[in-house]
Amino acid sequence: MQVLKPVNKEGGSLTERVYRNLRNGIITGAVRGGTRLVETALAAEMKVSRTPVREALHKLALEGFLYAIPRAGYIVEETSEIDIKDLFTTRTAIEQIAVKWAIEKITPEELQRLEMNLQKTDEVLKPVQPNR
Repeated sequence: MQVLKPVNKEGGSLTERVYRNLRNGIITGAVRGGTRLVETALAAEMKVSRTPVREALHKLALEGFLYAIPRAGYIVEETSEIDIKDLFTTRTAIEQIAVKWAIEKITPEELQRLEMNLQKTDEVLKPVQPNR
Protein backbone atom coordinates (compact mmCIF):
# COMPACT_ATOMS: atom_id res chain seq x y z
CA MET A 1 0.00 0.00 0.00
CA GLN A 2 2.82 2.41 0.96
CA VAL A 3 0.62 5.26 2.17
CA LEU A 4 1.19 4.76 5.88
CA LYS A 5 4.32 5.74 7.75
CA PRO A 6 6.29 3.59 10.12
CA VAL A 7 4.92 4.22 13.60
CA ASN A 8 6.91 6.80 15.54
CA LYS A 9 8.14 6.23 19.08
CA GLU A 10 6.10 8.99 20.72
CA GLY A 11 2.66 9.29 22.27
CA GLY A 12 0.88 6.32 23.80
CA SER A 13 0.97 2.58 23.41
CA LEU A 14 2.06 0.94 20.19
CA THR A 15 -1.55 -0.06 19.49
CA GLU A 16 -2.69 3.53 19.98
CA ARG A 17 -0.01 4.85 17.62
CA VAL A 18 -0.94 2.29 14.94
CA TYR A 19 -4.61 3.17 15.44
CA ARG A 20 -3.96 6.92 15.04
CA ASN A 21 -1.81 6.31 11.95
CA LEU A 22 -4.49 4.16 10.29
CA ARG A 23 -7.37 6.42 11.34
CA ASN A 24 -5.57 9.49 10.02
CA GLY A 25 -4.88 7.69 6.74
CA ILE A 26 -8.57 6.81 6.38
CA ILE A 27 -9.85 10.26 7.34
CA THR A 28 -7.45 12.11 5.03
CA GLY A 29 -8.15 9.77 2.13
CA ALA A 30 -4.63 8.37 1.97
CA VAL A 31 -6.31 5.00 2.54
CA ARG A 32 -9.32 5.08 0.23
CA GLY A 33 -12.73 3.57 0.85
CA GLY A 34 -12.95 0.03 -0.46
CA THR A 35 -9.27 -0.68 0.23
CA ARG A 36 -8.59 -4.12 1.71
CA LEU A 37 -6.37 -4.00 4.79
CA VAL A 38 -4.35 -7.08 5.76
CA GLU A 39 -2.62 -7.37 9.14
CA THR A 40 0.66 -8.77 7.83
CA ALA A 41 1.07 -6.14 5.11
CA LEU A 42 0.21 -3.27 7.46
CA ALA A 43 2.56 -4.60 10.14
CA ALA A 44 5.41 -4.76 7.64
CA GLU A 45 4.65 -1.30 6.25
CA MET A 46 4.49 0.31 9.70
CA LYS A 47 7.40 -1.78 11.03
CA VAL A 48 5.48 -3.26 13.95
CA SER A 49 4.23 -6.71 14.95
CA ARG A 50 0.79 -7.97 13.95
CA THR A 51 -0.72 -7.69 17.45
CA PRO A 52 -0.99 -3.87 17.64
CA VAL A 53 -2.22 -3.81 14.04
CA ARG A 54 -4.89 -6.42 14.82
CA GLU A 55 -6.03 -4.46 17.89
CA ALA A 56 -6.08 -1.15 15.97
CA LEU A 57 -8.06 -2.70 13.10
CA HIS A 58 -10.58 -4.13 15.54
CA LYS A 59 -11.02 -0.74 17.21
CA LEU A 60 -11.47 0.98 13.83
CA ALA A 61 -14.09 -1.62 12.88
CA LEU A 62 -15.97 -0.99 16.13
CA GLU A 63 -15.97 2.74 15.30
CA GLY A 64 -17.35 2.10 11.81
CA PHE A 65 -14.26 3.00 9.77
CA LEU A 66 -13.80 -0.61 8.60
CA TYR A 67 -15.77 -3.79 8.22
CA ALA A 68 -14.30 -7.22 8.81
CA ILE A 69 -14.30 -10.07 6.33
CA PRO A 70 -13.60 -13.33 8.20
CA ARG A 71 -10.21 -14.85 7.31
CA ALA A 72 -9.66 -12.16 4.66
CA GLY A 73 -8.95 -8.91 6.51
CA TYR A 74 -10.78 -5.62 6.69
CA ILE A 75 -12.25 -3.26 4.11
CA VAL A 76 -12.25 0.51 4.55
CA GLU A 77 -15.82 1.83 4.58
CA GLU A 78 -16.79 4.13 1.72
CA THR A 79 -17.56 7.72 2.73
CA SER A 80 -20.71 9.11 1.20
CA GLU A 81 -21.56 12.74 0.54
CA ILE A 82 -24.08 12.55 3.39
CA ASP A 83 -21.35 11.29 5.74
CA ILE A 84 -19.14 14.23 4.79
CA LYS A 85 -21.97 16.74 5.27
CA ASP A 86 -22.76 15.21 8.68
CA LEU A 87 -19.09 15.41 9.63
CA PHE A 88 -18.83 19.09 8.72
CA THR A 89 -22.13 19.92 10.45
CA THR A 90 -20.91 18.24 13.62
CA ARG A 91 -17.50 19.87 13.40
CA THR A 92 -19.10 23.31 12.93
CA ALA A 93 -21.26 22.80 16.02
CA ILE A 94 -18.29 21.70 18.10
CA GLU A 95 -16.16 24.61 16.92
CA GLN A 96 -18.94 27.10 17.75
CA ILE A 97 -19.11 25.72 21.29
CA ALA A 98 -15.30 25.84 21.57
CA VAL A 99 -15.22 29.48 20.42
CA LYS A 100 -17.95 30.44 22.88
CA TRP A 101 -16.06 28.73 25.70
CA ALA A 102 -12.77 30.37 24.65
CA ILE A 103 -14.36 33.83 24.57
CA GLU A 104 -15.67 33.32 28.09
CA LYS A 105 -12.33 32.03 29.42
CA ILE A 106 -9.69 34.05 27.55
CA THR A 107 -7.41 36.23 29.67
CA PRO A 108 -6.25 39.71 28.61
CA GLU A 109 -2.70 38.34 28.13
CA GLU A 110 -3.94 35.52 25.89
CA LEU A 111 -6.02 37.99 23.88
CA GLN A 112 -2.98 40.22 23.40
CA ARG A 113 -0.87 37.26 22.23
CA LEU A 114 -3.63 36.25 19.83
CA GLU A 115 -3.79 39.76 18.37
CA MET A 116 0.03 39.82 17.96
CA ASN A 117 -0.13 36.44 16.23
CA LEU A 118 -2.79 37.73 13.81
CA GLN A 119 -0.71 40.84 13.05
CA LYS A 120 2.36 38.70 12.30
CA THR A 121 0.26 36.43 10.09
CA ASP A 122 -1.03 39.45 8.15
CA GLU A 123 2.54 40.73 7.70
CA VAL A 124 3.74 37.38 6.38
CA LEU A 125 0.77 36.91 4.04
CA LYS A 126 0.67 40.49 2.72
CA PRO A 127 3.33 39.92 0.00
CA VAL A 128 1.54 36.72 -1.09
CA GLN A 129 -1.96 38.17 -1.39
CA PRO A 130 -3.02 39.23 -4.90
CA ASN A 131 -3.82 42.88 -5.55
CA ARG A 132 -7.49 43.66 -5.14
